[in-house]
Amino acid sequence: MCIRDRSTQSTWGGKHRHTRDRLFISVTEHKAEWGGKKDPLRVPFNRLPFNCCALSLLPFENPVCTKEGVVFEMLNIIPYVKKYKKNPVTGEPMRMSDLIKLNFHKNAQGEYHDPISFKVFTDHTNIVAIRTSGNVYSAETIDSLNRKPHNLHDLMTGEEFKLSDIITIQDPKNLEQRMVTKFDYVQKKIDVDALRKTKDEVPEEKINLTGISKKVVEEMKAKQQEKDRQKIAKEEEEKKVEDQPRKRVKIEAETEKDLEEEVTPIDFVRDRLEKGDLRHSRYTSGEVASSFTSTLVSLNYENPLRKLTEEEVRKLYYDIIKAKQQKGYVQMITTVGAINLELFANFVPRTCENFIELCERKYYNNTKFHRFIPQFIIQGGDPTGTGAGGQSVWGKPFEDEFHPKLNHNQEGMLSMANSGKNTNKSQFFITLGAAKSLNGVHSVFGQVVGDGRIIDLFNEMQADEYDRPKGEVMILDTIVHVNPFREAIKEIRKKEFEAKRKAELEKVMISKESERWINNPATQLGKASLPTPTPPTNTSSGPTLPVPPVKATLPPPSNSKPTKFSFSNW
Repeated sequence: MCIRDRSTQSTWGGKHRHTRDRLFISVTEHKAEWGGKKDPLRVPFNRLPFNCCALSLLPFENPVCTKEGVVFEMLNIIPYVKKYKKNPVTGEPMRMSDLIKLNFHKNAQGEYHDPISFKVFTDHTNIVAIRTSGNVYSAETIDSLNRKPHNLHDLMTGEEFKLSDIITIQDPKNLEQRMVTKFDYVQKKIDVDALRKTKDEVPEEKINLTGISKKVVEEMKAKQQEKDRQKIAKEEEEKKVEDQPRKRVKIEAETEKDLEEEVTPIDFVRDRLEKGDLRHSRYTSGEVASSFTSTLVSLNYENPLRKLTEEEVRKLYYDIIKAKQQKGYVQMITTVGAINLELFANFVPRTCENFIELCERKYYNNTKFHRFIPQFIIQGGDPTGTGAGGQSVWGKPFEDEFHPKLNHNQEGMLSMANSGKNTNKSQFFITLGAAKSLNGVHSVFGQVVGDGRIIDLFNEMQADEYDRPKGEVMILDTIVHVNPFREAIKEIRKKEFEAKRKAELEKVMISKESERWINNPATQLGKASLPTPTPPTNTSSGPTLPVPPVKATLPPPSNSKPTKFSFSNW
């Protein structure tokens, strides 16, 4: 007798077995699978991105906002308000004085981000602005650094504000104000095509600017001129770095005199990459696998070891520095005094190589410290003097380097300034006090050694309202006393030269040994011309074969018994 489980019977059989065998479709099935009318609330809507003007629907360059958090482009909203005297989104009355100028910050990649946490803004970020300063932050930063600790001061400028001064620019949980279809000028079909122009196409004489609008536009023009000036200075500085002549020396030393010439790390790496004679000890190029799996690659039966990459070539002299625990030493001459710097090349070699090679090129000469906060930091290394310029020795940003023994827990630490993760170039700063908040964000690569009086002299100076020294502090010269990178490269070249000379000596010795064996006087090999070998004297009863004449003088006959075969039998 077969006993069935009741649960199985109720599921697969019984009176409910024909529950889904119906001759019609439900409303849900009709909407989801058969193209029925969708719920109006679920119709996709056009959401305005946070970086676009609510009037022209184009990315803004000079953003302003209202107290409700609606963002506009300055050149678009001014003519609209002067003509219609109302908010184009809400339809409520609006004046020029209601506009608040915003300060968005960008990273090295040109993306808008939080200037404190460096998190990039997206369409899912909760973005807020401070009314008093206009600075834009993420709501998470304001909550953790302003609301919770009750610190109602702007994180960038230090201005005091109230909780009511926090304006929400974008709230991912409330997208009603960013729905384009609900904008007042869209519903009333107001023509704004004339406003969809760039700032260069808008004739300024047609805009009658008075009061606050005139002041804002003048500030915008000054800001744009400053940006253009910084851009030109940056391009000139990049060209200066690229076009700076460097003496080319023989990388592969041919004589001992060639070893005395210094070789820069850049020239050494470039030479090794161009030759391509350095190969990896384990990994192959994968040519056989590529030809086997791809029809675009011709068939290949050889699988050689792959060439070393730029980082692996650079690691050749980094390993020597780490093994010997070498450090670099640079003296920086400033208008305040001399700064003696010790560089931790054994811990963070890439960062130290960038700094010490820029000092070798005199890149920092006649530049100024453009940022100064007493008891905190003094920052320099930007030839433009604006804080937005500078290039690394390789002409591109490089990655951060951290070491557990290096931190900002005391004064006199030398560290890299950056605009975000892995954006190090030429700018650096020196801590004038403990700055633990910078640990894990900026790469420490050196420290001030010797007389610590220079730190006290910096702290005695005064800063202006823009966090700059009141009197210019210039870097006059940089003197490199110890460059461990060039010393390590010199050691590599010396080993290569000795190995090459040893190989040539062995080759000469082998050649001489062969010559001695050929010109052995006991055999006289090589002196007799023997094109056709002649067999020994025939001892049989047959006719005697003629022996060809030999010009070479044969040794006198010996009384010893001849062996079976030797050159003396000829």
